[in-house]
Amino acid sequence: MFDWVTREIAAEKHKLPQEEQGARFFYEMLCDYVHPNVASHTLVVNEVQVLNDDRISYSLAYVPDSDELLMVVLHAVSIPIKSSLTLVCNQLRSLLHTLNILKGKIDGFERAMGAANGL
Repeated sequence: MFDWVTREIAAEKHKLPQEEQGARFFYEMLCDYVHPNVASHTLVVNEVQVLNDDRISYSLAYVPDSDELLMVVLHAVSIPIKSSLTLVCNQLRSLLHTLNILKGKIDGFERAMGAANGL
């Protein structure tokens, strides 16, 4: 069943708007946090130390104490939300413009019909 769900999600994401940094871009970015990838591994980093010999030591925790980690995750999640809200606002502006044009045409038609009927 899980493979079917994965295939369905993959098929559906391609139907979403694909502007520059569109749905596919954000889907892949967020996948890094929920699948075993570099970003998801950073979610368990509790502390990072740079050692004297140019190595880095990572302390891992099931529930890290780091507020910085929370800020990174919130930032990563907020990027697609902000972009999506921008797209929605642009679509609503376009719809409002179209509705105003239609309203103008309907008003003109009603005036013409009133004049033709002597009203």
